Amino acid sequence: MHSLKSSEEITLKAFLMAIAHLDRPLSPELQQSLHHLGSLIATENPQAFEQLDRIANHSPMLKKLYEQT
Repeated sequence: MHSLKSSEEITLKAFLMAIAHLDRPLSPELQQSLHHLGSLIATENPQAFEQLDRIANHSPMLKKLYEQT
């Protein structure tokens, strides 16, 4: 099993912390995107972190929290 690079680990932690700090639930569309992201990460798909950025940029509040973290 491949382990995350340190930069990927930092990115993922920042993203998860941003989600944890949201004051309202994500839209069903973004929740579905997160499930897909989890599958990409689990299968070590190189597109996972591109998907993570797309999700973060889709929600202004999530993007702000992600960038602050």
